[in-house]
Amino acid sequence: MSRAKACVAILLFVSLLIAVVVLAALLVHERGKENTAQAAGDSGGTQVPRLKQMACDVVVVGGGISGLYMAETLLRLKKERNVCLFEKDSRFGGRNYDHRFKQAPNISTSLGAWRVDKMHKRMMDLAKRLTVPLKPMGKFKDVFIQARGIFASTFQSLKEKAFPTLMSGPFSNMTESEMYGFAWRNMTKEKALEIPFYRDFLCQRLGSEGCELLSARYAIKRDFYEESTLCRLEKRQVFKYFSYEYYRPLGGMSDFPTAVKKSALRLGVKVFLKEKVNVLERKGKGFAIHTDHFSALAKKLIIAIPSGAFEAIMGDIAAEVKENVMFESNIGKNVFKAVAIYGYPWWENFTSSQNSSEPIVERLWSASTCLVGLMPYGQQTKAGSNVSRHDLEKWAKRPFPGEEVYMVGEAYSSLPEWNEGALLTAYNALKEGWEISNPEP
Repeated sequence: MSRAKACVAILLFVSLLIAVVVLAALLVHERGKENTAQAAGDSGGTQVPRLKQMACDVVVVGGGISGLYMAETLLRLKKERNVCLFEKDSRFGGRNYDHRFKQAPNISTSLGAWRVDKMHKRMMDLAKRLTVPLKPMGKFKDVFIQARGIFASTFQSLKEKAFPTLMSGPFSNMTESEMYGFAWRNMTKEKALEIPFYRDFLCQRLGSEGCELLSARYAIKRDFYEESTLCRLEKRQVFKYFSYEYYRPLGGMSDFPTAVKKSALRLGVKVFLKEKVNVLERKGKGFAIHTDHFSALAKKLIIAIPSGAFEAIMGDIAAEVKENVMFESNIGKNVFKAVAIYGYPWWENFTSSQNSSEPIVERLWSASTCLVGLMPYGQQTKAGSNVSRHDLEKWAKRPFPGEEVYMVGEAYSSLPEWNEGALLTAYNALKEGWEISNPEP
């Protein structure tokens, strides 16, 4: 009996020892798998999260006015059935951003885009279809101009006080518009390419003081040596078709993306806020879009974000876009915007004293004081690139011939800084990819 008990004890001990060895081997194996997974993650060794899989017919990257419009139109006109839209911010609209100060909760202040020209047919048609009420902005009147520490109330008085040497030359009695007309006289695309930098062009045509006056007049904190003369010439040609009668939605420019988003949701567009797109790449006959939480497969891809935001995106599609000379020529610019809140409606007395019933919009220009905040405002073409905005616009509507990739937004338009330009590129893409000639009824 004692021998039998000893055998059983030895057997149990050996079994326990084998179990411990097997368990240790399993733990080592699992730890090796974990280290391998960490090595496949980022340089800090963090593990890549598992992304939720989804499939879309069309993926739209960006929830500004152009991205929302593309998504909404494709479902509204029954050209697509499954459209997904990803927006990295906590709101839609992009540059269409309005703020309400607590001191004036019923007044919306546009911090980005702020007006629509009467001749902007696409925007006017959109306002009509979605019933976005517009009101005229009235006439603009400059009431305060400052440069070189000199204060003035008119362009002419600023010239006399801050730029006295101009009073003995051909610009002595010229208005601002006349000085620009003088600078651009007999200007062609070929001549613009000969003087690629806009400030060099202004100074060559108007002299250093004339150049400084116009620069100070608009208080634009811009790197003039980055701005293209050709881009400015093309803008000037486009502006010939403006009426300069401006309108604004009652609740601010954000009323437009709000109305488009509402229609898009009603039609069934799948929208995702605070969902940053990290990777755009080809996969099979379509595209893979990786966000912070999703991995989406799509047959068609619409890129609706400006160049600055696009720079952070990885993948072969993103890399090839960023390497293209058209994209490289496109640079963003920021602007300061000043907002004043008054304790009483001074403009009512001002209007009555002028015997005018039209609203007066006060404008304050300062070339020596920075006021309030900084906002991304638009795109411009980099000096020295020799790229026309019109060529950029044509390229963007299908940057990869034969592939279902489209780029929209005012950043890729011949009319940058305006919502009309954003819709222009959307119209181009809808025509190019879906043969839609007139998106609006």
